[in-house]
Amino acid sequence: MNASELSRQLLFYGYDEVTDYLKNSPLNRYIYKKFLNVLPQCEIDIPMVRLFNEIYYQCVRVNYDGNPGVDIERRYLAEEEHWLQSKRAADLVFGVVWAVLKVKRGQTFHEDCFLTQLTPLMGSNEMSDVAHTIHSELRYMGMDVPNPFPTMTCPIDGIPKFEFVKDRTRSLDDMINASVEKNLGLEAQFFELQEHARAWIEVTSNYSHDVIEKLVRLYDWAEEQLELIDRIQKTLPREEIIKHDGFFKNLVSRIKTGNFEPEDALTSQRIKKDYREPDEQQDLEYNMALYRASCGEEIDVVDGLKKERDSLKTQLADLQKNHEMEMAKLEAKYKAEIEKIRKERNALAHEPVVTKQSADVEAKPKELTLSLSEVATFVMERFSRAGANEVCTMLYGKASEHGFLGEDTFKVIDGIVPSVIEREKPHQTIDIPQAGQVNINPQQVINQTKEEDKQ
Repeated sequence: MNASELSRQLLFYGYDEVTDYLKNSPLNRYIYKKFLNVLPQCEIDIPMVRLFNEIYYQCVRVNYDGNPGVDIERRYLAEEEHWLQSKRAADLVFGVVWAVLKVKRGQTFHEDCFLTQLTPLMGSNEMSDVAHTIHSELRYMGMDVPNPFPTMTCPIDGIPKFEFVKDRTRSLDDMINASVEKNLGLEAQFFELQEHARAWIEVTSNYSHDVIEKLVRLYDWAEEQLELIDRIQKTLPREEIIKHDGFFKNLVSRIKTGNFEPEDALTSQRIKKDYREPDEQQDLEYNMALYRASCGEEIDVVDGLKKERDSLKTQLADLQKNHEMEMAKLEAKYKAEIEKIRKERNALAHEPVVTKQSADVEAKPKELTLSLSEVATFVMERFSRAGANEVCTMLYGKASEHGFLGEDTFKVIDGIVPSVIEREKPHQTIDIPQAGQVNINPQQVINQTKEEDKQ
């Protein structure tokens, strides 16, 4: 038995099938779907259930560490790589652990210390991109993370126990150790005791009283708690027995008298043999709620984009109309200047000037005609700014076409749009139908009606 085996038996010995993780757990289902793509792509040939066991074990282990945040590169990362015999798989495990703990609400002090030391190491993690993707998606979905992470403790009979035995079937290693012990004058089973002691020293952070109490609370029954204490005491080196004797006696006394109750939330989330999964309907409702929330966010984004698109279309149409009006205006004024220059040239040459207006005046119109002033007044009173721009464009074009290029014509057309803008401005009016007089001064306001004036 080594420390890795002992720690997993105490804190989270895990499931045999990955389907046990998928029951009523949106978080685990999300990770499972990620693994379906990541494992083949990264050529990680390790059963998925084993990866889940390791992820949950490490998340639990953090809160039972007597030295939170100390030397995690050796005690966590290197140990995981040795346990899985794969650096890439170990990087994936701690990539997921990092992402999950980062989004966890209400981080404990142990978790905060752990993340503070793990985050700088993510730069050398081969699965860093996967970890950051998982972290971002978990935050976006608002995924719930266990708080605290549940322990899964092996029955007390499954915890390795050191016993002195006289006769037993010995393995080749036992026989070699027994021979060495005899030749060196060591006590029987010396090497076996050393192996147990090293494992418990590491798991309990060198027999930390706080860690030992947490481990004892993993069991519900007093008989199991006392049995675990007995197994820990049997591994104490001689120089440590006296040092911890008072603590163990007090702990045993509290258990026997019923004064050893759980003191923190870590012990309230154990996975027990009679554990029942919640109704699947709750899981369905939870997933539907997440789906509706994500759809709602998408709809809001789409609506916002549509509004922005419509606003830009309107602005573009207005700019286009303004541009057309300005072009028509420039063309009309250009023709006006040409006509002016032509008249000046003819005057210098003493040639008679025949204007188009005189011919038009003599001919009686055969259909309804409107004056420029009538059109301008109607537009200024009834049209919007966009409509006024279009009418002005038309008027500039017709003025140019029929030769009405005088300054008076342009002045009337130029005044249409400013008049419409002024009309569309919001104006505040105050209607006081019954007030005969309103006197206002800095000191007081006196309102008098007509009836009061008569009196």
